Amino acid sequence: MHARRLAGHALHVSDANTHARPNTILRGEFLIRSEGYKAARIASGVDFGRARGGMSTRDFSIFQSLYPGRAMFVALVVLLLSSPVPSAGDQLFCADANDKYSPNSTYQASLRSLADELTARAMNSHSATGTAGGGSDKVYGAVLCRGDSTGADCSGRLREAFGKTINADSTGAAACALHKDVALYSELYQLRFSDEDFLSAFSNAPEWVDGTNLNLVPAADARQFDELVAKLTRSLAEAAAAQPDRYATADAPWSSRESERTVYGLAQCTQDMPPERCRACLDGVGAEIRRRIGSSKMGGAIHGARCTLRYETGNQFFTETATGKSLYNLEHKKETEIFFK
Repeated sequence: MHARRLAGHALHVSDANTHARPNTILRGEFLIRSEGYKAARIASGVDFGRARGGMSTRDFSIFQSLYPGRAMFVALVVLLLSSPVPSAGDQLFCADANDKYSPNSTYQASLRSLADELTARAMNSHSATGTAGGGSDKVYGAVLCRGDSTGADCSGRLREAFGKTINADSTGAAACALHKDVALYSELYQLRFSDEDFLSAFSNAPEWVDGTNLNLVPAADARQFDELVAKLTRSLAEAAAAQPDRYATADAPWSSRESERTVYGLAQCTQDMPPERCRACLDGVGAEIRRRIGSSKMGGAIHGARCTLRYETGNQFFTETATGKSLYNLEHKKETEIFFK
């Protein structure tokens, strides 16, 4: 079986249905948001485009006079936002262009059948894996909805996500139209389908590295903060792997020289994963967060086909669930307490 390259094909924007991210960003970075509107915030903190559809003519004129060197760039970004792209907050991956199926083919029929089955099963369990078809038309699939979502919300999002990919045609209606190997991720769900067996090896590929809050903690507190995040993610991996639904949330108090805050975390695997496989997946993702998000960052996540891990500072981005409340405090007697939801 040959290795296959998956490439991302999406401009990331925030989702109006997810928890809002902090309005501040690092100097020099450019942020596009879509929380009922599209907005650009640049170094100085000027905020534009609160009306749906982007920056108004008046706002753009003001911006052009203040930042003549950046005005054309902003205009280009606003133009790009008017083009068809995946829904806000989605990250889309697809395999090389030669791995495609034909419209109304047996492979597409297998894919539709599998999509219906996985969506129905995930409504009750928040995740599902399976196959459909046979021979060269066999399809492998995995779906995962965040553990605090309702069954109806989970199935609705998955149905819409599958529709974006399966119903795309060869005219370029979607970046991954008719590709056999596609992954579509958001902060609330992940799905992947492929003509290659990624299920038996519990592959988490492809992974989306999402720097949700790239603001830095004070340099004097960086080491303590990084140690806390590492401890939180390790504890979450252990707790999620031990739960039947493979889902855990937690929080840990953190005191800096400037303020006292809480760091929140969430870890989840597909329910079919044995505990040791779930733990290994989450441990690997935790190491990737430290390497790819970087030191001192106040929020980050990695989402994959099999497991997902996220932390945020001062932002409880999840809703507590009855299942989560049954978790015990693994760190209760230790120097840094981590409280599981």
